[in-house]
Amino acid sequence: MSCPDFKIVQNNDRDLIITVYDPDTGSAIDLTGAEAITIAMFPEHSNTAVFTKTLGSGIALTTPASGIITLSIADTDIDDIVGRYRFDGKVTDSNGKTYNLRRDDYDFVKAEILESLV
Repeated sequence: MSCPDFKIVQNNDRDLIITVYDPDTGSAIDLTGAEAITIAMFPEHSNTAVFTKTLGSGIALTTPASGIITLSIADTDIDDIVGRYRFDGKVTDSNGKTYNLRRDDYDFVKAEILESLV
């Protein structure tokens, strides 16, 4: 079992700043005018998403020319779950080229949701 990339406590909002890289070149993808971005969070051993965010609805272009986006996780997205989770996603740039958000054939971000004690 690998360590999560970040931890978050239930009932807390969290913004993740993510840079999207071209898997062939390793360079950041220019997301100016991106057609679509979708990111979903799944339990570690499940293919059923807990939530899905899309461009304009939970995903914002932060610095598009540098491939930087912000994924906003609301407290209500994770208010009744704990455990280990993984993220997967897809980007379609302004030229219609699609990139899967993967890292070494694994999900690009892993998270651990901790129980809120208050």
